[in-house]
Parts: sequence; C-alpha cells; structure tokens
Amino acid sequence: MWLQLVLIFIAFVVCQIVQGNGDTPKQRHKFVVFLTIALILQSALRHLAVGADTYAYYMKFLGVEKESWNAIFRKMYETYILSDGKDAGYALLQKCFSSIIPSFRAFMFFVAVVFFVPLCRLAEKTLKSSAEIFLFFCLYQAIFYDFFSVTGMRQTLATVALLVGIKYIEKNKLIKFLIIALIASLIHKSALLIIPFYFVAKLPKSKYILLVSLLALPFIIPRARELAMLMAEMSASDQYMYYIDNSYETSGSINFLLFLAGGSILIAFAKWRNNTSVPDLFVNACALGLLFAPLTWVDPTLMRVGQYFSLLTLMAIPMGVYNLGTSKGTRNIIVYGLVLLAIVTIIRHGAPYTFFWNEMQLGANY
Repeated sequence: MWLQLVLIFIAFVVCQIVQGNGDTPKQRHKFVVFLTIALILQSALRHLAVGADTYAYYMKFLGVEKESWNAIFRKMYETYILSDGKDAGYALLQKCFSSIIPSFRAFMFFVAVVFFVPLCRLAEKTLKSSAEIFLFFCLYQAIFYDFFSVTGMRQTLATVALLVGIKYIEKNKLIKFLIIALIASLIHKSALLIIPFYFVAKLPKSKYILLVSLLALPFIIPRARELAMLMAEMSASDQYMYYIDNSYETSGSINFLLFLAGGSILIAFAKWRNNTSVPDLFVNACALGLLFAPLTWVDPTLMRVGQYFSLLTLMAIPMGVYNLGTSKGTRNIIVYGLVLLAIVTIIRHGAPYTFFWNEMQLGANY
C-alpha cells in the first residue's frame, strides 16, 4: 500500500513539472517512460509473498525448469490434442526462458516489461495531456494493481494480445489479430474472448451500446452465477467449474463494479455531449467489461474474464473527463475527486508490499 501512495505522490510532482514545461508531446513521452519504469520495478521487485499467487508461480517456474523437454511437449499434446489439461503454452514459455536465464526474478521482469510497455504506450497514444496520464496511473494503482502487478502472471501475458492487437483492429488486419489471440490463448485460454471484440469494437453508436449495458446491469447481477456456469460449460473444461462451486466473500468486488459503473456513466455522458470525445473502440470495451463485471460476485478471481475489456477504461475515463465540455474548474474538481477516491481505495483495501530483499511471511494460503 505504502509504495502505491508514494508512487502516486511522485507521479503528481513529475506531472506538475511536465505541465510547467509546456506539457509538450516530448515532455509527456518522458513522463510516460518514467511511469513505465516505475510500474515495471514495482511489479518485478516484489517479494515472493506479495500477491495471492506469486509464490505459487515461483514454484511452478522451478518445477518447469527441472522438467524435460519431452515432458513439456507431452503436456502440449495432451492439452491441445487430447483436451486434457489447460494453458500448457505457459509451461513452454517458462521452459524456453529458464533454459536461457534460469532466474524467476528475471522472468518477473520479463512479464512486467512485456505488459507495461504496450499498456503505457497505448496510454501515451490516446491521452493528450499529462493530467490525463496521471489520472490513468492513479486509476491503475487503485483498481488493477492487485491483479496485473502482483498476481496473475499468465493472464497478464495473455492480456498483451489485446494491447498489441488494437492496432490491428484499427487497421482491419483480422488475420494478424487472430494469430496474436491464438498465441495468447496457449498461455491463458481466456484470451479467446478477445476474438469477438475485433467485431464488437467497430460497432457504431457505441454510446447506445454502453447505455444498454448500464441498464442491463441490475438484471445480470442476480444471474451472475448462471452466467458463470454457462461460460464454464462453453469452455469445455471442468477446471473452470472450480470458481463457480466455491463460496467467497465478494465485498471487495463492489469496488470493481462501482468503478466500472461509475466510469461508464461518466464516459456515456461525455460521449453524449461530444460524440468524438472517446473512440468507439474504448466505449464498446467498457460496455463489455461492464457486462462481465457481475461475475466477480461469484468469485473475485473471475474478474479475469472481463479484465481484457475493463482495462481499457483506464484510458476511456481520462478521455471522458477531459472532453466533458465543462469549465476548467469543474473538470479539476472531477479529476481531484477521482484521484482522492483512488487514494482512499488504496488505503482501505491495499495489501502489504515488501521488496524481495526484505523479510515477509507467506500468506495463509501457503
């Protein structure tokens, strides 16, 4: 928690410096590079006890390192030919990496670089001011840090497919987009969800699609378990039924749902006032993320289903705020309110963080 707050403060100071220097594209690029490095170090330098499953990924890495290549390829055959197992491509990736650099710490840096570089490049491309970029950073720390920075390494890698694939959506390169999505699905099967998005992203009248998603939300929430069961059955894997059969305390999911719902309302309002304020691709992504958000009430880890799309709200919300057509004073109140809300969320729900060179006890799940 403390590191998140420190990074937000430092990012605020740097943002003020950038604005003082004219907030030029060159200055914003330097700001984005700084934030990218900060995010990479925050994730890669964490202790193995930080995050729900960092230590489990560490043990898997050691196990794969000791396995033979024949065993790795046999898993690939069993998973993708015999349909027995899941995500064997991740083991292959680990084996390739560990054969060159036998260090899990180096692998953590690899995952962080591969994810945060395209994420921050996308932010730099779509956001037109340092203040928008600062808001993007604050929202990430409050909502997505717990998953992408310190937890799900497999899906963090799989999510890169969408971040990279957006340019192929914009250029109508379906084949290249499919190749990236299929490769990512070898690491995490859920990456197949981004294939329909290629077509959804281009739909016009996105503000109406988002409005329908908002209106449908009260009807989806009571039926979230039924939706989760349907998706598990469609996955043709009994392993995904695990998430449905367990009972979890889902109060933490309220923050995620409120973030998406509140952010979607703001984006819809901006889109209604100025149809070019937020690109349709990002608005449609928000609509899909909102529809999948109730799954987190079944199991918080099912956030992984919609996070491919909800992640893009990190860019859509700042774009919406700065294109509302309101006065500068009103806009600043909204921005400061969102930043304050992000800080409060981190303080209330932030988990302990320790660098790898310090001592930290493993969680109760180990």
